Amino acid sequence: MMDTLNYLSFHGIILYNRESDGCLNGIYTNNNINGLIFNEIARRTAGVDNSIQGDYVCSYIDNGNVLHGATLTITEINPTLNRTYKFLWKDAKSQPIFEGIGFIMNKKQIAVYYKKA
Repeated sequence: MMDTLNYLSFHGIILYNRESDGCLNGIYTNNNINGLIFNEIARRTAGVDNSIQGDYVCSYIDNGNVLHGATLTITEINPTLNRTYKFLWKDAKSQPIFEGIGFIMNKKQIAVYYKKA
């Protein structure tokens, strides 16, 4: 379980739209970017049909319009409910960058809280 929300530590939120091809198109903010909102695109590389769980290659834009690449793995937390998920982003060296927890809000949107891994 994640630590209690601490405004001195890094944390953020991302809202994904699930596209018809299974890819995720997200907008995010965190407490390190002064209230700005940026984009993330996650293209699915492997996964379970009709589920968001699986592996993705993603790109996100951050402060200074810097483009970052990462991999994202999404796994179900409780398979019987099929609604809450664990998110793990890794860098090019397979080192964890961020981890999060999210839920499907409707059939097309996923809300995620994340922090540094």
